[in-house]
Amino acid sequence: MRIKGQKGFTLIELILTIALMGIIGTLLLEVFIGVFLNVEMTNSYVRQQLTVNNVVNYITRDIMACSEFRVDAADKKIELKFPGGTGSKYWKFSNNALLYSTDNFTDVNKTKRIVEGIDVSQCKFVYDSVKKHVLLHVKPVNKYTIRYNNRNITKPFVVEFSVKYKKEI
Repeated sequence: MRIKGQKGFTLIELILTIALMGIIGTLLLEVFIGVFLNVEMTNSYVRQQLTVNNVVNYITRDIMACSEFRVDAADKKIELKFPGGTGSKYWKFSNNALLYSTDNFTDVNKTKRIVEGIDVSQCKFVYDSVKKHVLLHVKPVNKYTIRYNNRNITKPFVVEFSVKYKKEI
């Protein structure tokens, strides 16, 4: 009850205002958290796609330039020899990375980790001797495992390279 001439808010008005601000603040906080999670998950998905793209780019360049090749499916490795005796390159999936070597991975100092974040259990090289194609299966590591699993790249990308005019070692 107000007395004439007094200005201000009643206790009930203050409590209702604080309660409404709390409800609206909670709703806004949930919206902002959802937006930040979506941005982070989208960035993660893009990083997974870039990982696959990097692997494909490195291997495409070398397969196109080589004159001889050998696929070791059991070791998830491909050996590429280049024309004119200019040397060999070896690519291998191991330790969640794409590895590169010029000496068949015998010297640790000559082995380089080129692309990180590879799911090695899903990656492989396969040679189809009938079609004369090398198949490259690449899958990045899943970042989200339970709640947002559908935000991962779930199947390996398969890239096919024709080696019809290349010699198998």
